[in-house]
Amino acid sequence: MKKFITLLFLLIFTGCALNEPLRNRTLNDEKIAIIDTKTNKSIPYSTFIDKIQKHNIILLGEYHEIPNHMAMEVRIFKSLNELQNLDVVFEMLSSDKQAKINEAKAKQILPNELKNAIDWDEKWDYRNYGELVESVFYSNSNLIAGNLSKDEINTIFNGALPIYGKFSTTDEIKKALKTFVATSHKLENDEKNSALLDKFVQVQLYKDRRMADKLVHSKTKSLLIAGQIHASKTVGVYNHILDFDLKKSVVSVMLGDEKSFDLLNAQGAIKAFCDYYIVFK
Repeated sequence: MKKFITLLFLLIFTGCALNEPLRNRTLNDEKIAIIDTKTNKSIPYSTFIDKIQKHNIILLGEYHEIPNHMAMEVRIFKSLNELQNLDVVFEMLSSDKQAKINEAKAKQILPNELKNAIDWDEKWDYRNYGELVESVFYSNSNLIAGNLSKDEINTIFNGALPIYGKFSTTDEIKKALKTFVATSHKLENDEKNSALLDKFVQVQLYKDRRMADKLVHSKTKSLLIAGQIHASKTVGVYNHILDFDLKKSVVSVMLGDEKSFDLLNAQGAIKAFCDYYIVFK
């Protein structure tokens, strides 16, 4: 349990050095290292792509406020898409918007109209995500809305049955998520807030289950774009995929920075956290 909570606090309190939002951001390869966590050694980008493309499901975990992460996601998507069409599942799009995405695709909506056509949620800065969304939308791959709708979240808060999974809803995971949501929502993790925090935990679990469902039932290779907590192997989508037991291979890739990597490494937690860690120096 201590390791789970340590990992989640690292997700909250590290990776906060923001860049200005920018489209067509140029990445400096000299300041990027791709770490294979099995060996804890850096590997070339081409080797990295060759390794991850062998899996059925690829989880990409980001810090939402760092444009360099979205720029790397664009690069990774384009490299994978050259090899095979993908289903690209976005945490940033609720599932009820899929019909609008499909309609926009059928109408061949222009880029300057796409944001409104798919009803993009303003809480996600489109200056950061626009290039990634458009790269997927205007390719032969599929843009998949992977999150819960507001109505579904309200239903969970109003008393939906708790979600169950052999691997994804263990007491250890639920306790770790409770600590995470308490901290992220600036609430005391005490008896007074316990019932409310349990509802937040259920929402988190249902979100992960929804994204896992989209990924495992894809008829082609699938790629998840989501925050680190969702894409981690410890408490996120990964464990829900295991619960589906569809024998699909999964790889977890994290986008981070030297401070986060060093902290995870010092805890001996990096291998449990993800398979590859991309360090922005």
